[in-house]
Amino acid sequence: MCGICGFCDFTRDNAGPVWREAGERMGETLAHRGPDGKGLWQGADCVLVHRRLAVIDPERGQQPMARVRDGVEYVLIYNGELYNTDELRRELRKLGFSFETESDTEVLLNACTNAVSNSNPPRSTMPPTEKSCEKET
Repeated sequence: MCGICGFCDFTRDNAGPVWREAGERMGETLAHRGPDGKGLWQGADCVLVHRRLAVIDPERGQQPMARVRDGVEYVLIYNGELYNTDELRRELRKLGFSFETESDTEVLLNACTNAVSNSNPPRSTMPPTEKSCEKET
């Protein structure tokens, strides 16, 4: 079974080397959960770590998985399996999505991307509000 871990802190920049090292150390504690691969994604808000037990598309289904759509980067890390992968892939292709892998991870990532882009924009692309620009006193 795969292992996932990570952290988010929206009050600091998590992109520095100290936070990457923290993520790598967290991932090493999960080595027994995923002997087939490991991955780490680091952004300003979050660090996501994955240890992989490869079942589907071992060469290209690595996580965390990131894709850019309409200028926004979407990142997914999860543990599980989709049971309707083929059906969702067909529906997403009809909506204009393309796929680089055969993994259910990419199908789920594209499904989430579609859901987000058709509802509220992600937090990182929303314009600041007057209240969010106020300084705390």
